Amino acid sequence: MARSRKDPDPPRLGEALNGWRDHLGPRVRAELVGLGVGLVCVFLALALASYRTADPSFNTAGGGPPHNLGGLVGSHVADLLIQTLGYAAWLVPLALGVCAARYMLLRPFAHPGWVAVGYTALTVTTAGLLSLGLGTVRFDQLDLSAGGALGQLLSRGLVHYLNGPGTALVLGVGWISSLMFTVNLSLYGFWEGLRLRLVAAAQRVREGWILRREQRARRKERKQAAKPRGAPRPEPAPARKAPSRSDEKGPKLEIPAPARTPVQEAFPFAREIDGYRLPSLDLLDPGAPPGSGPDEEALRMASKVLEKKLQDFGVEGEVERVRPGPVITLYEFKPAPGVKINRIVNLSDDLALAMQALSVRIIAPIPGKAAVGIEIPNHQREIVYLRDILASPAYKESKSKLTLALGKDTAGNPYVADLAKMPHLLVAGATGSGKSVAVHAMLASLLFRATPKDVRLLIVDPKMLELSVYNDIPHLLLPVVTEAKKAALALRWAVQEMERRYRLMAEEQVRNIVTYNKKIE
Repeated sequence: MARSRKDPDPPRLGEALNGWRDHLGPRVRAELVGLGVGLVCVFLALALASYRTADPSFNTAGGGPPHNLGGLVGSHVADLLIQTLGYAAWLVPLALGVCAARYMLLRPFAHPGWVAVGYTALTVTTAGLLSLGLGTVRFDQLDLSAGGALGQLLSRGLVHYLNGPGTALVLGVGWISSLMFTVNLSLYGFWEGLRLRLVAAAQRVREGWILRREQRARRKERKQAAKPRGAPRPEPAPARKAPSRSDEKGPKLEIPAPARTPVQEAFPFAREIDGYRLPSLDLLDPGAPPGSGPDEEALRMASKVLEKKLQDFGVEGEVERVRPGPVITLYEFKPAPGVKINRIVNLSDDLALAMQALSVRIIAPIPGKAAVGIEIPNHQREIVYLRDILASPAYKESKSKLTLALGKDTAGNPYVADLAKMPHLLVAGATGSGKSVAVHAMLASLLFRATPKDVRLLIVDPKMLELSVYNDIPHLLLPVVTEAKKAALALRWAVQEMERRYRLMAEEQVRNIVTYNKKIE
């Protein structure tokens, strides 16, 4: 006899709900919830906006059709909210609208229960303040408390014990506390953000006033320059100097002396601009005295030793040129015919041992030359002085106000860079590698070149020690920021300012601020 099969149990409600959740993605679920809450928000707003006291409701018995846009349901709900909360009833659709927007943007509240508690307290205190401040107002054809029955009950109860001023103080503090609890608002953070915006607005007004004043001055100068002037007297041509004779035939080994930058006392453009004078180079330590460079005889001996060591390894050739730098010295070695470059490259470790150096780097070959470069670290490193870089022609002749003095290259020549061409600059390195020195050199490069009208700085120093020395410079928009919360506010303002400038440049159809400044002049 065959056994009867048992019918399967019907799916439970929990399993059905889990299946619905699995069917829809998280974004679709959030958008559906947002649409539902938004629908209720719009319905309540329409019902409150079209509220009429003559419509059928819990307090009015009428047989006629309701004029409320929400129909019979809308008239009852609107009457209940206005009778209870008065003008504060509008906070209910406002809350629903915020919730709907956050769900649509996939940013729901992390703790909706606590937010609801805070918003309820905010609504009640708002109703109490409205009832205390406005008293009875007219809704359509009915006189009601501005805060509804709930606000009137709260305000009258407090006035009975605290009188009017005390009630206003308690309700005001309660309203602020409820707002802080609901939106997680810090009074200190709010004040700092407001102060940043006020400072930025004042700065924009000041810069606009200075710009207009300069434009008027330029127009005046152009008018004066357009007036005819007497022809200047011709200056006598300078006498030509006799060419100096030098030995046509130099030594086989050429050792150029490292380039020495002239020491300049002050910049030629160090003039007063709006009461500000660019600093003089006298503030910096002087560079190395002339003649303190590498010893030519020692370099000649080192090149001979290098040739001898290469010969010991079976590599014939000669050192044609020596380029001494502050940290390394480059020897240009020309191998004999038939010598393969790979043989020289494989000798880097052996050469480091033979030359008593930490390491040897081989450039095979030097671009554009029939020679192999051998870089050997100097036994004594040369100190690179910031004053030498700032007084160099490379820095002085640069047209950018954001020129940074970064040091010297391997040949000992000053090296500068334009910050405008590398806006996303990241300085990284191990402890003691010179990051702080580099940052100070960059800031000093800006301060010695640009006035506060040209460059404004926003400095964040979490360590509270490195950059506090710049607190009194006039280039700062704010004092040096050392707290994380203040840094976030300052950077948020910087982003807003950046976006504002992008919009201005887009309106003028330019791609950078230099072109923008030229166009508006």
